[in-house]
Amino acid sequence: LYAFNFYYPAKFFRQGLELPVGSVNYPSKNANRAAMMNYLKAAVQFSQKRRVPLYVAEFSTSRFGPPGSGAKYLNDSLRIFE
Repeated sequence: LYAFNFYYPAKFFRQGLELPVGSVNYPSKNANRAAMMNYLKAAVQFSQKRRVPLYVAEFSTSRFGPPGSGAKYLNDSLRIFE
């Protein structure tokens, strides 16, 4: 079993910390389900090649994103992880 935490894209999670509140929308050109799947590609290939399960131990969303962005992000995350 290989476990990992997932906080991608980083800019989405830095809103209200390093970036202004509401500055990164989800989905967007660079932050969307396809980008998330591409980011996870190496982990999935590792899992398949070695026939070991992956476990996403921790993931969340930013409460500082534009309205609706967090729910869309969580929906896409759950669809990918399941």
